[in-house]
Amino acid sequence: MEREHDNGLSSERKVIAELKRRGVPFRHRARIDRYEIDVLVGRHIVIEVDGYVHLTRDSVSRDRRKDAYLRTQGFTVLRITGSEVKNRGILRDFGRKVQALWRREQTLNQPVQTTALTQTLDEDEMQRIRQRVVQREETEKEKARLEQERKKNRKEAQSEADAEHELFEQWLNREFPSDKGRR
Repeated sequence: MEREHDNGLSSERKVIAELKRRGVPFRHRARIDRYEIDVLVGRHIVIEVDGYVHLTRDSVSRDRRKDAYLRTQGFTVLRITGSEVKNRGILRDFGRKVQALWRREQTLNQPVQTTALTQTLDEDEMQRIRQRVVQREETEKEKARLEQERKKNRKEAQSEADAEHELFEQWLNREFPSDKGRR
């Protein structure tokens, strides 16, 4: 059992070394509510390094529950296996993915500039823009109304055509009865 733990830590250390090489901040063995996670990157990126013990039915089920819970809490959960960690190319690709997610998290956490977009417009220009918006909305409503009316007219025309076809079929059957009963 101690050997399994050492192999898991060895894989975790390789992942950590890759994160350090890329300048990605992390916490090793972080705790989120009732779960201990292998690595927390930034605020919302969880990395789990899975050894072969994670392949048992109970472990797979437990990992799924853990991942689902973390996702409901707003975390992105990434898993990498011990065998993948041993492959330098896969580990580097994984590191690039984590780095990209961390950078995206950083840009999303940047404060938003609160300068009004309309600050440079004078009142007359604002009024013209408002009028165009109202006209566009009225035009869209009119288009939608006309389309509804067209659909209704098409449906009525189809119903009339169906009724005429039915009457024609009845007339044909009366004028030219079937020969089936005569033979």
